[in-house]
Amino acid sequence: MTRIALVTAAAARNLDEDLAPLDTALRKAGIDSSLVDWDDASIDWARFDLAVLRSTWDYSTRLAEFLAWIDRVSAATTLLNPREVVRWNTDKHYLAELAKAGAVVEPVDEARPQSLHSSTSSCEVCGLSRTFTRVSGCGGGPAITRPSRSYTPP
Repeated sequence: MTRIALVTAAAARNLDEDLAPLDTALRKAGIDSSLVDWDDASIDWARFDLAVLRSTWDYSTRLAEFLAWIDRVSAATTLLNPREVVRWNTDKHYLAELAKAGAVVEPVDEARPQSLHSSTSSCEVCGLSRTFTRVSGCGGGPAITRPSRSYTPP
């Protein structure tokens, strides 16, 4: 029987609305799936045929630890997405690479963690009604804002 780890973070379990239905569907299909926190040191990753990244949303606050975890898990089982893709994706500058390659990408104003700022000025400079401000090493959540021209920073 195929064993799949659906990889999440403890804080994200109740926020990932697709996680439980996916787990249920896999089980109905005869697949042994487990909801597993990426940073659970007691997990033997080699017991899984596949580890699927789902909602590891706290990785950006522990990036070095997460990248080391990716290396360990990739050595023990098949990680989806592959290690190289995950590493590339952790630095959100890849969005500019995708845009240069012709992909449609929402306008993003990159910020460094030490200088996170409102992107209202970017809206006005570019004539946009909205844009995203994303910390370059951020996976999601509170480090992303979506201000408009009328946005007033907190």
